Amino acid sequence: AYTANSASFTDGTNSTTGTNNVVIYNGTGNTVTVSGLTAATAYNFDVYEYNGTTSTYNYAAAASAGSTTTLDIEPTAQATALTFTNVTTTGMTIGWTKPSSGGGTYSLVVVKSGSEVNSDPTDGTFYGASTAFGSGSQTGTGNYVVYNSTGSSITISGLTSNTTYYVAVYQYNGTLTTCNYLT
Repeated sequence: AYTANSASFTDGTNSTTGTNNVVIYNGTGNTVTVSGLTAATAYNFDVYEYNGTTSTYNYAAAASAGSTTTLDIEPTAQATALTFTNVTTTGMTIGWTKPSSGGGTYSLVVVKSGSEVNSDPTDGTFYGASTAFGSGSQTGTGNYVVYNSTGSSITISGLTSNTTYYVAVYQYNGTLTTCNYLT
């Protein structure tokens, strides 16, 4: 019989089945929520079916296996002091001040034409950016990513004259599937 504690992966009360193989669930259900994991770390999972009681357990080979990577640490502070300079009929430079502490390593800038940005980025999703408005990834319909990097300004093009554009800047940590956005 194996002892399992999904509420605290690293508390030392869980049984192990070899080096770094921790039992996180032992029961009759089909889902488990695991806590106590480390940010931006890959974890592999195996599920074993068994029959028996007390000392007569009979385990089958792994019924299924999978892996996932946890999200990176979420920032605690957003960028401030958004500025618009070098505004022309088809472009502009957008600037922002990154937080001195608690901010993410990266900034994601989203621009929408005609109304406020209305769709935040999704954790675990990496968005491709393009300085040509309308060409980058979208966080939602019409919410275009124009910047995704470590700096604090971007010059964009492809705008339409006499049109209002709305901008949102998100701080985040992580890469590819570990992106964790402060929304």
